[in-house]
Amino acid sequence: MIVDPPEPAGGPASTVAVPGGSGRLTVVRQGAVTVEALIAAGFFVTCRAGAS
Repeated sequence: MIVDPPEPAGGPASTVAVPGGSGRLTVVRQGAVTVEALIAAGFFVTCRAGAS
């Protein structure tokens, strides 16, 4: 099988979050998906230092 993924578009980096269960996330790095968008989607979000 040959897989040909799309080329990077050069947009913002990925958001990195650690799931904590029960809708909780700890954001390690904010990127393409903002903390505000995660909260609007119903998650309870905390940020590690430097992630906001």
